[in-house]
Amino acid sequence: MMKNLKNKLAALAFATAALGAFAFSPAKADQNLKLFGNLNGQWVEVTGSYRCLASSEICVARFENNDPQHGQMVESSRGRFIQ
Repeated sequence: MMKNLKNKLAALAFATAALGAFAFSPAKADQNLKLFGNLNGQWVEVTGSYRCLASSEICVARFENNDPQHGQMVESSRGRFIQ
């Protein structure tokens, strides 16, 4: 009886953990959106390789409708943009 209960509790714990992993994962931004880099406060399209050096400012981001002037930021990474 105890072994059966122990197995059921283990299965319930696993199912709860799996559900939590999917329920609380952040949504990925549309990868068809262009990547823009924050070059001294101006958003420039990233066309090649780049680096984000340690910093609290936003390094690169993707925007709705590929419009950094009017579109809402949907994904970003922190750092200082170097292209």
